[in-house]
Amino acid sequence: MSSIRHVYLLGAGFGVPLGGPLFTQLLSDNMTMRITSTYPELDMNYHAPDDLARVAVHSIRAVPQMYIDATEYFGTLNPEQFLERCDAAAAGKLTGFGRRMLNYASLLVKQEYGEDALPTLDGSHICGLMQKLNSLIRVRLAMETTQFLKELDDDSERWLPYDGWFDRLNEQDVIITTNYDNVIETLAARRFSRLHRGSNPFDAGGSRYQDIFPKDNPTLEDYLSRWTMLGLPRLLKLHGCCRWYRDDSQIRVLHIDGLDSFLQRDLVIGVPGTGKRKLAQGPCQRVWSDAMGAISEYDVLSVVGYSLPASDNDLRIRLLDSIAANRSLQEVNIVLGLDSPDGRRARQIMKQAIRSSMGDDCRADVRLLSVFAQDYLPRFVPRTEDDINRMRFGFDEV
Repeated sequence: MSSIRHVYLLGAGFGVPLGGPLFTQLLSDNMTMRITSTYPELDMNYHAPDDLARVAVHSIRAVPQMYIDATEYFGTLNPEQFLERCDAAAAGKLTGFGRRMLNYASLLVKQEYGEDALPTLDGSHICGLMQKLNSLIRVRLAMETTQFLKELDDDSERWLPYDGWFDRLNEQDVIITTNYDNVIETLAARRFSRLHRGSNPFDAGGSRYQDIFPKDNPTLEDYLSRWTMLGLPRLLKLHGCCRWYRDDSQIRVLHIDGLDSFLQRDLVIGVPGTGKRKLAQGPCQRVWSDAMGAISEYDVLSVVGYSLPASDNDLRIRLLDSIAANRSLQEVNIVLGLDSPDGRRARQIMKQAIRSSMGDDCRADVRLLSVFAQDYLPRFVPRTEDDINRMRFGFDEV
């Protein structure tokens, strides 16, 4: 009997039981206080060692005020919509909005053009400054989206269902994620830590730990090949990662995620706006191709914590096309918590994609499950068709 091939598509809801934030919770003063506990350079009393650090810290701290002002400028905005406007300003559009945001990054303006220069700058200058500001906003996103992992105790029972799930995965499984954080990498390090009792998964004390958190900042392609050699599932991050950075035409994986490391590199994080599509069509093209290939070929698709939001239309279209092309698909499980309207929408459009392609030959079952990630993941890792039939009876559809 052939082994079941399982692909997971993870969104922000995947990490919520671990304390991870949803996008709507980002860019707040509360998050400033939390990340300052990890990055003391952000403290208002910190004396930066050089102009680069001083300008960066000033701008990064000001992001919540920019967001608040943007909601007054446009009306109600969520963080994704705010980032889309910043992206547009960096592309030479919304010059008035860009100039308004740069009022909160006065040190950045002063560093480039001198004191009180902002009112005299033309659109091209505003565009260039917004590009620099957006790179610092990406640094802030890297900090905020990983802060919960720095706050979560290694022995917390929150890890238990995730550890139980990840321990059962192998190199034939594929994990596709839209998240910027290091949850999957941390689970891999924890897995090897349990195999080698007494070792710290985060000190890179042995060759395998260095493969999870590599000191040599390898290329992304080399990094992913190491995971396969270690018997780990293939990890495909569609929107980049807080540890990925550009090095000429390549993407490399960063060993240390401190503020200095972030500021010295161009982080590969696809923010809402054109950033995501540029990654998909450029540096992350191979990642996207492999991800859609797995969805179009594998037997089981688990969509966990991903709601197909309006800001991800490109991914939604590609996802549905890949599902429609899959002739091996047996089951799609959607896990978005209790009584989720987003889940009902996702189920409907996935069913339509499958039926429009297969018609009466369709055998794939699309199920919306009224459970959370920690309920579903450790209980549904089928390896045979019998496993699928047996395990599905443990979960009721919505």
